[in-house]
Amino acid sequence: MNKRILEINELSYSVGNKEILKNISLTISEGDIFSLIGYNGAGKSSLIKLILGVDKFGKGTIKLFGLENDSNARKKMGSVFFPLKTPPFKTGREYLYEQVLLSGEKNKKIIREKIEETTVKTGSNGYLDKFISTYSDGMKKRLMLATALVGDPEFLILDEPFNGIDPEGMVQFRNIIFDLNKMGITFLITSHIINELLKFSKNFGVISKGEIREVFSKQELDNTTIKKTIVDLSGFDISNDKLLTLFPKSCVLIPFQDKLTVLGEFENDTNLPILNVCGASAEDIVLYKLGKGVS
Repeated sequence: MNKRILEINELSYSVGNKEILKNISLTISEGDIFSLIGYNGAGKSSLIKLILGVDKFGKGTIKLFGLENDSNARKKMGSVFFPLKTPPFKTGREYLYEQVLLSGEKNKKIIREKIEETTVKTGSNGYLDKFISTYSDGMKKRLMLATALVGDPEFLILDEPFNGIDPEGMVQFRNIIFDLNKMGITFLITSHIINELLKFSKNFGVISKGEIREVFSKQELDNTTIKKTIVDLSGFDISNDKLLTLFPKSCVLIPFQDKLTVLGEFENDTNLPILNVCGASAEDIVLYKLGKGVS
């Protein structure tokens, strides 16, 4: 059985009187690529900050490599937050050199070797001597990933890594994650870009309104079936409140223009024309688990 890299048990976190996270429990094992899926404001970034020790929480426990509140355990962890804050008037090489120095390494030969090693792994070695101000978003993200690898982490956290990357950049970034995972790095990735996460993640957690709704594997997701119905709303003046009364609460309703996507089972007694009935895609099923739709 793989060792546990991250264990969170009944974690709650509040800011003032507002509860941000509610009784979060989560386990990530060695070798995993775990994706935490949720919309903006769901609590993803707040949870990451607690794991990193940036903020303090009131209830529950967080263990890294089996240890609670241990600075040596945190040294085995790297993280990259997006959007990026990088100095525009430095080259990538100058920036990385500074980061290796900050890690405590003073030997110039070792520093050069570390820069070469991390940038080759992330595909950022081809533009190191250009100013960061000239980098695309994808180039900056690969540079920051190289920065996170400076300390040889066993556990890497990426917060919203796909925002602002073009399709080609997404493929490249995905392949980098695959390669690093094969080298033994465990990943926790937060994002709301569901379709991209489905292409490489091994396990998933769904977070909504500060709560973990469900945790499931890619295999479990592939074995899940949900009915998807496309309803024609053209010619009908129906408010969202009215739509909620026409379908069971177990259904997720996603209106778009003059059509309504209904995820879940229901009896067709709405008198609304049905355009198509089929099985839901994996992305649809995750939306269903999120419960995102008309509310």
